[in-house]
Amino acid sequence: MLQIALADYRLLKLARIFSKSRFVPKLYALNSITNPGFYYKFLSDIKLRNAVFKTTTPSRFKDMEGILVKYFRPGRRYCIHDIAVSNGISSVELHDLLKKNNIDFELNISDKFSRGYFRGRFLQTVYDATMTPLNYYFCGIYLRHGDAGNLLCRKLHAFMCRHEKSAVKKPVKEFSFYHPETLMLLLKQGLRVLEYDIFETGITEKFDFVRAMNILNRVYFPDDAIVKALRLIKNSVKNEGVFLVGRSGPDGVNRAGFFKKCDNKFIVMEDYNTGSEIKDLVLNID
Repeated sequence: MLQIALADYRLLKLARIFSKSRFVPKLYALNSITNPGFYYKFLSDIKLRNAVFKTTTPSRFKDMEGILVKYFRPGRRYCIHDIAVSNGISSVELHDLLKKNNIDFELNISDKFSRGYFRGRFLQTVYDATMTPLNYYFCGIYLRHGDAGNLLCRKLHAFMCRHEKSAVKKPVKEFSFYHPETLMLLLKQGLRVLEYDIFETGITEKFDFVRAMNILNRVYFPDDAIVKALRLIKNSVKNEGVFLVGRSGPDGVNRAGFFKKCDNKFIVMEDYNTGSEIKDLVLNID
């Protein structure tokens, strides 16, 4: 059950102060943050073990909306899967775009690392979904796991590592990495969460449209791992369904490809900008 801890005006005021510093309040408050600056301040400190951050910002795919929406038409219902949604804000925007265009749909979202855990009070350790330590907080002072940038950090890091070994039997508490707007839409049942591992979960011909942005990148995974994920995605798409895959470059430009599943193969519908960097892999999935 999500804990609502920042509804009190005084706590919201404190959140605005914390958003300008290197300090954070009690982590159970994260599931009800309404101050975007504070929320993104916390996320900017969280780096997952695969070197990915959780800081997806609003309007990241706004330039693609005109092209994306033409793959949907009023009068039929679409089952959609948005994969590796990070904090989910782009899924909220997709939901709003389809609603604005009178599209009937069911929007499923998934992210293997959508939740985190923490234990401790004054000495807190933050974990990902696999219970890998990510961050430490000592009386609110932030220190990333493995960071030893100066003498104070090294001392604090050594102390926290020792504390972590002695604290493993203490209970952990769960919090969500989802953006406050994502959590609100989930509560309104505008989104559905799928427990989905892009490399393991098999689903058979369920979705009319699948989006996988900023996850199947060669900078993250070798080709054999990407191919494994693509096979599972292809099997999850209905015949005549559409698959959108791409990435946002360091220059902020989105490069993506739209593919249609025909006779158990993907064919190119169109490239956006220069297209997907894994276009060759998508077209050769058996």
